[in-house]
Amino acid sequence: SLKTHKIISMGGAYSNHLHALAYTGQMLGIKTQGLIRGEQPEVVNPTLSDLFSWGMEGSFVSRSEYRQLRTYKAYDSLPDIQSGEYWLPEGGAMDLALQGVAELVDELDLDYDVLCVPCGTATTLAGIISAVSEETQVLGFSALKGAGFLSAEVSQ
Repeated sequence: SLKTHKIISMGGAYSNHLHALAYTGQMLGIKTQGLIRGEQPEVVNPTLSDLFSWGMEGSFVSRSEYRQLRTYKAYDSLPDIQSGEYWLPEGGAMDLALQGVAELVDELDLDYDVLCVPCGTATTLAGIISAVSEETQVLGFSALKGAGFLSAEVSQ
């Protein structure tokens, strides 16, 4: 088991992933750090306000730095990561996240034909698709512009 005292991840200024991570970190008493794409805005939006109020350490990174961060996929692959720190790729895109989402679907005590999911990286969408019956239709609605990449992400 991992003895984690800090989780580091990445996302945009409106990231649902970072939002959920910051809240979870606060609830579980685990430090969180968000590497946030782009310049620090003059006015903090509600998402960023929540991140910071829940104790997330935020660092704004350039778009080129952000692209580089996308290449680190394993929990310990981030350069300079310290013992007890855990790297969580953008959107939580890793096998453990897919398993976790699939387990959440099992907990739904509902009779449904269609599930609709907002998505950024499509990790949640892929986890849901892996867990539902073939008869269930799963629709992903991108939070991003130009989201043609989502089909390929789900297939992976």
